[in-house]
Amino acid sequence: VPTLLITYTSGYIMHATLAFIVCLLSFTVAFLGLYYLSYKFGRKFIKLIIRNEQELTYGENYFRNRYFELYLYARFIPLMPEFCFCMSGALKIPLKKLILPFYLGTIPYALLAIGFGRYFGEKNFISGALYFYCTYITLTFVIRMYKKG
Repeated sequence: VPTLLITYTSGYIMHATLAFIVCLLSFTVAFLGLYYLSYKFGRKFIKLIIRNEQELTYGENYFRNRYFELYLYARFIPLMPEFCFCMSGALKIPLKKLILPFYLGTIPYALLAIGFGRYFGEKNFISGALYFYCTYITLTFVIRMYKKG
């Protein structure tokens, strides 16, 4: 699902509040759908792809220890949200642990993309997307500096 394009466009063509609600609902449906499909079938699929038991164990432990951070940044990296949703389901991480990081990562993403869509949609659609990613990169560096300091 091309979420940036959909969110950005909805910000341009809809009222901001309606666009936010629609985007949040669609992100939630996608999250729950992928989570439950992976919960049921994901483990078997992962074992087909990763046959080395050490690599599998390392990847599982890494994801279990860092899923909160991965969910926060996942929205801004292509295909990363889908990866996170599928890994969470395959590893059977309880859904109640995932709700907070999912929304903490999704809400700023939706607000930024809708805002840029509303503002830049009338002027230049491409430059709005570039400003969106520049803003994200800047925020990422600020957060990293704050964590180190």
